[in-house]
Amino acid sequence: MYIEDERRKRYMNAVQNRIREGKSVLIYGRFGCGKSEFIRQIETPQRCKRIEIESLASVHVILGTILETMGIADFSIKPPSAMHKSRYLQAIKGIDKKYLLIIDEANDLKKQTWPYLKRIMDAGVSIILSGKPKIIQFLENNHKDILSRLKLLPLVPVGPEDFKAALPDFDPLAVEIIYGEVNNDIRKMTEELIPDCRNYITANNYEKVTPEVANMFCDALFEDRNI
Repeated sequence: MYIEDERRKRYMNAVQNRIREGKSVLIYGRFGCGKSEFIRQIETPQRCKRIEIESLASVHVILGTILETMGIADFSIKPPSAMHKSRYLQAIKGIDKKYLLIIDEANDLKKQTWPYLKRIMDAGVSIILSGKPKIIQFLENNHKDILSRLKLLPLVPVGPEDFKAALPDFDPLAVEIIYGEVNNDIRKMTEELIPDCRNYITANNYEKVTPEVANMFCDALFEDRNI
């Protein structure tokens, strides 16, 4: 479930502009604020291919995936490894700008990966990264040159008023009850409590999620946490 507030509208426009310019972005914020969902909403421009990278992979798997997908390296015979460092660097020089790289959970990237990402950025490929706030300090301490290439977009949770506008089947007080219970964990709200409440009112032929229904599920969540 994606709810777009004014901040997210501005950010999405900024991201799309950066992609068209071949520049990169870092979206950061605490857990549950909606970073992954925001990234899923990013539109890939026409004549541009989207490559989504698993941040937990080794630097060799990441680079092998990028370069093979771009069609400028073939690792089908010998898997990518530390022996291919010079080959990586040579291949990056031939990168086509028509690609968009998406890396969620960038805090998990291995330290050795960042210098290669810098060279890919310098080749004109747009990289969209997301991560927790600590990534800013990491880049400040280790890769100021990369930090200077990124547009920084701090993401905060969607506010209760935006949820009220987006949830006509919820009593406004019910929204406030749920929002207060999750303590800014928007994922918990959108992926668990809202669906649970909706399923309940559908099964019981209610028109709206009332404060009583919201309290029932919030109380159950609290009980689950204390088992």
